[in-house]
Amino acid sequence: MIRAEHPGLGVRHVLAPGSPTALFCENETNTQRLSGTPNATAFVKDGIDDAIVQGRAEAVNPDRRGTKASLHYPLDVASGATTRVLLRLTALAPSAVSGSPHAWTAGFDRIVQQRRDEADEFCAGVIPSTLSDDARAAMRQALAGMLWPKQYYEYDVTRWLDAHGLHDRAELRSSSVRDRQWSHMLNADVTSMPETWEYPWYAAWDLAFHTVALALVDVDFAKG
Repeated sequence: MIRAEHPGLGVRHVLAPGSPTALFCENETNTQRLSGTPNATAFVKDGIDDAIVQGRAEAVNPDRRGTKASLHYPLDVASGATTRVLLRLTALAPSAVSGSPHAWTAGFDRIVQQRRDEADEFCAGVIPSTLSDDARAAMRQALAGMLWPKQYYEYDVTRWLDAHGLHDRAELRSSSVRDRQWSHMLNADVTSMPETWEYPWYAAWDLAFHTVALALVDVDFAKG
């Protein structure tokens, strides 16, 4: 089990059947690796990768605490075989989830099928029935691809400029730092990210095209 606490969301538990190893570190950049600057914590965000891929057990917190966590399941999967690992994220206390670990994952197949049926019903009302099977599948996949990259996007341009050494606003005129003209801007919302890796690129052109497609499935979100 992994217990997560958040000031707004409260307490959540990840219930994990079997005997995985829980690995913890901090969700902080490894500045030592990137720029030679000493890390603010001994257990940086790539500690889990280092522990599993590089075999460096000391890269994760032995006290099993942190702002980033993972469950390590070593699995041997035969050729052509399938293995499933079912986890449950719940607001319930572990004591309220009765029965064996198998009871934690009871109903997975039923719930997944129910969600598939709901998605089929929704898409049938959005995608024209006059299209071919192949075209309907392509449109459904395209719309799903538009919904998937929605994420919380916080961009405080003043903080961005300060982090790049532009503490004196008079320096902005001669600087080439991105978005230097927008020191007044503060974005904090869930938005459709054209490319999540492009942060802090504010791709308004791509976003405009996003809204056209998203209006088919969520007009309120598209307007926002």
